[in-house]
Amino acid sequence: MSDVEEKTRPQGLKPQECEAANGTAEAVPLRKLFLRSVPERRWWLASIAILIVAAGLRFTYLESKPLHNDEGVNGNFMTQLFREGYYRYDPENYHGPSLYYLALITSKVNALLYGKAGLSTVSLRIVPAIFGMGILRRTITGQACIIWR
Repeated sequence: MSDVEEKTRPQGLKPQECEAANGTAEAVPLRKLFLRSVPERRWWLASIAILIVAAGLRFTYLESKPLHNDEGVNGNFMTQLFREGYYRYDPENYHGPSLYYLALITSKVNALLYGKAGLSTVSLRIVPAIFGMGILRRTITGQACIIWR
């Protein structure tokens, strides 16, 4: 580490045992970087409150807005997978099969619970919403690291 990097690092922070994007161990968990003096209990209460608000914003009214152009294309691929049981990967498409197969699970659960065809706006949108909550949780709990330069 250079002298400039050492001088610009906040006092008391050392690189953690997580690998930065550049392959070095020069990464610092977000919590340690921004909120060093916050008591642990207050941190967890604030984290839970943030996650509850985020879940409310992500999971309410998923069906109320019409599908965006990209979501409509994904819905078309999802319909093919749901009805015919296969997904043919096309390199021209922006997504791999994981989004569609995970949405297939939510569509099957939807069909079991409500007895409908299973395909819905909610079953398509809930997978990215769940992953968005996972990313937020990792960021809040300090499992996400940033590169310190």
